[in-house]
Amino acid sequence: MKHPFSTRLAAVQHYLSGKATLRETARQFSVGKSPLTRWIRAFRRQGEAGLEHHLSRTYTPEFRLCVVRVNDG
Repeated sequence: MKHPFSTRLAAVQHYLSGKATLRETARQFSVGKSPLTRWIRAFRRQGEAGLEHHLSRTYTPEFRLCVVRVNDG
Protein backbone atom coordinates (compact mmCIF):
# COMPACT_ATOMS: atom_id res chain seq x y z
CA MET A 1 0.00 0.00 0.00
CA LYS A 2 1.37 3.39 -0.96
CA HIS A 3 1.21 6.11 1.62
CA PRO A 4 0.82 9.77 0.70
CA PHE A 5 3.84 12.03 0.86
CA SER A 6 2.31 13.90 3.80
CA THR A 7 2.08 10.68 5.84
CA ARG A 8 5.66 9.67 5.02
CA LEU A 9 6.99 13.10 5.94
CA ALA A 10 4.97 13.33 9.15
CA ALA A 11 6.06 9.86 10.27
CA VAL A 12 9.74 10.56 9.59
CA GLN A 13 9.65 13.93 11.32
CA HIS A 14 7.82 12.43 14.30
CA TYR A 15 10.42 9.69 14.67
CA LEU A 16 13.41 12.01 14.18
CA SER A 17 12.04 14.43 16.78
CA GLY A 18 12.64 11.74 19.39
CA LYS A 19 9.02 11.74 20.51
CA ALA A 20 8.61 8.02 19.92
CA THR A 21 10.47 4.84 19.08
CA LEU A 22 10.44 3.33 15.61
CA ARG A 23 7.81 0.80 16.67
CA GLU A 24 5.59 3.45 18.28
CA THR A 25 5.87 5.72 15.24
CA ALA A 26 5.04 2.88 12.86
CA ARG A 27 2.00 1.97 14.92
CA GLN A 28 0.82 5.58 15.23
CA PHE A 29 0.99 6.14 11.46
CA SER A 30 -0.27 2.64 10.55
CA VAL A 31 2.83 1.69 8.58
CA GLY A 32 5.28 -1.18 8.87
CA LYS A 33 8.68 -0.77 10.48
CA SER A 34 10.45 -1.69 7.23
CA PRO A 35 8.88 1.06 5.10
CA LEU A 36 9.39 3.56 7.90
CA THR A 37 13.07 2.60 8.13
CA ARG A 38 13.44 3.07 4.34
CA TRP A 39 11.74 6.46 4.54
CA ILE A 40 14.05 7.58 7.34
CA ARG A 41 17.12 6.47 5.39
CA ALA A 42 15.87 8.20 2.23
CA PHE A 43 15.08 11.38 4.16
CA ARG A 44 18.54 11.47 5.73
CA ARG A 45 20.17 11.04 2.31
CA GLN A 46 17.99 13.29 0.17
CA GLY A 47 15.73 15.30 2.43
CA GLU A 48 12.08 15.60 1.46
CA ALA A 49 12.90 14.64 -2.13
CA GLY A 50 13.78 11.17 -0.88
CA LEU A 51 10.18 10.66 0.18
CA GLU A 52 8.67 11.40 -3.23
CA HIS A 53 7.12 8.55 -5.21
CA HIS A 54 9.30 7.54 -8.13
CA LEU A 55 7.62 6.31 -11.26
CA SER A 56 8.89 3.14 -12.85
CA ARG A 57 10.48 3.82 -16.17
CA THR A 58 9.08 2.21 -19.27
CA TYR A 59 11.62 1.50 -21.95
CA THR A 60 10.92 1.00 -25.63
CA PRO A 61 11.76 -2.37 -27.17
CA GLU A 62 14.40 -0.63 -29.30
CA PHE A 63 16.12 0.79 -26.23
CA ARG A 64 16.08 -2.59 -24.48
CA LEU A 65 17.63 -4.26 -27.52
CA CYS A 66 20.33 -1.60 -27.62
CA VAL A 67 21.17 -2.23 -23.96
CA VAL A 68 21.37 -5.98 -24.54
CA ARG A 69 23.71 -5.45 -27.49
CA VAL A 70 25.97 -3.17 -25.44
CA ASN A 71 26.07 -5.62 -22.53
CA ASP A 72 26.82 -8.57 -24.81
CA GLY A 73 29.73 -6.74 -26.36
